[in-house]
Amino acid sequence: MLSLVITLNDILHCSRYDLDNETQRIVQVLIKELQPWRKFLERLDKTSPSQNALDGRIKEAVWKFEDSLESLLTQQIPSQLQTLPEIVPIDLQSLQDEAHSLIETLKDMKKTYIYEVENMPQDEPITSSIGFHGTNSKMIGLSDQFQLLKTDLMKLKHNRISLHTLVGTAGVGKTTLAMQIYQHPQIHSYYEFRAWVTVGRIPQPTSLISEGIIAQLCGIGITQGDEEIHNCSLKERLRDKNCLIVLDEVWDRDALFSLKFFYEDIRHECIQVLVSSRRRKLSNDYGHTEGYEVRFLNEEESMELLCDKVFGDEICPPRLHKAVVKIAKHCEGLPLLIIIVAAIISTSEQ
Repeated sequence: MLSLVITLNDILHCSRYDLDNETQRIVQVLIKELQPWRKFLERLDKTSPSQNALDGRIKEAVWKFEDSLESLLTQQIPSQLQTLPEIVPIDLQSLQDEAHSLIETLKDMKKTYIYEVENMPQDEPITSSIGFHGTNSKMIGLSDQFQLLKTDLMKLKHNRISLHTLVGTAGVGKTTLAMQIYQHPQIHSYYEFRAWVTVGRIPQPTSLISEGIIAQLCGIGITQGDEEIHNCSLKERLRDKNCLIVLDEVWDRDALFSLKFFYEDIRHECIQVLVSSRRRKLSNDYGHTEGYEVRFLNEEESMELLCDKVFGDEICPPRLHKAVVKIAKHCEGLPLLIIIVAAIISTSEQ
């Protein structure tokens, strides 16, 4: 939505474009109608994740119009092989019907969209997310990134606090990658002490997150009470030891303040912090930072994951191979989408 608004503003204000009155009107009306949608869409950041079908419909409507707009502009603007004139006349009147259709489509969606957003369940503070609750399930794909991250984490840097970030879109496999690292035998042998906290969209206060980390590093039951946690001499316990802390699903850099006590009290120990987040700009004041962009699965990995979830240990029947290829391709390398589609296929009657 923002991309389309920027494109329209560029067309409207470019000094080298000569827009007739009707074209100016079409562009101005579109900008006016699209502007409020940015706030509507941003409200999703305050709600729980949802498979919202309206998101897909909105994308399709916007992309369809954007394709028509770009195609028309390409026809009217001379190619780079030609001499570009001082002023380029732009006529978008042929898009009037499509612009009207886009506006009407969005208006139809608007009330339904707002209703769904307002009625999505809000995240509760995650009281049960302190501690590792992963499984030993195998990871399919991303083996290159797994090896790179594991190698970097096993290059111990003494007397140093290092932050490693796993970033990427929702469902791309950040948590799965972090879980595989956390429970890998070599990581176990390198790190005497480990702690895991799933932060979430609406996190607990940083003081409670800090206490949860301390409890795990000190080997204290989280439910044993504050006194045992406060009496734990973390500095003595971690002396000359290696420590790994995972903060999963971090939405805001404020959650990193829970690490403040490490920086202040035991800054000379070897502390490695692994953070997974959708946010690419998580600034910090806690030492060296390594960033890893979790990639999408390639076609081979997508097919392998789809077959594993649908057929298990069995081989994909040859008659279904073309269907598997097509379905995997449509999932566009997003592991979460592949798993959801596999679950639907697995429970279908045919």
